[in-house]
Amino acid sequence: MQHNELASSIYYKDLGVYRLILREDNATLLQYVKDYLQEILLIDQKNGNDLYQTLCVYLACNGAKNDTAEQLFIVRQTLYKRIERLENILGADFLQAPHRLNIEIAVKAYELLKKTAPDILRF
Repeated sequence: MQHNELASSIYYKDLGVYRLILREDNATLLQYVKDYLQEILLIDQKNGNDLYQTLCVYLACNGAKNDTAEQLFIVRQTLYKRIERLENILGADFLQAPHRLNIEIAVKAYELLKKTAPDILRF
C-alpha cells in the first residue's frame, strides 16, 4: 500500500478500509467500482469532464462547497453544476450514510486498481 502511495502507514492495523479491499480479488473490486462509479467515469472519459475528481474532493471536504471550489480552483457556480450532475447520477442523498460509505469504498477500490491492475479498468 505504501509502495503504491495509497497509505502512509507501514502498519496493517492503520490501513483502515484498505484492509477489507485488499482481501478481495480484482474482478470483485472492479465490479464494485462499476456498481458505484461507472457512469461518472464514462462521462469523464467521453466528455473530458472532471466529475470523478470533483466527487473525490467534495467527499474529502465533507460536502463543504466553498472548500471544494477552492481546492478545485473553480468558481462555486461551476461546482454547483457538477454537484447537480453527481446528484443526478448518484442520487441526492449520496452524502448520507450508508450511501456515502459505499461511494468512498468504491473510490478507494478504484484508486487501488489504478495502481495495481490498470489493465482491467475498462468501462
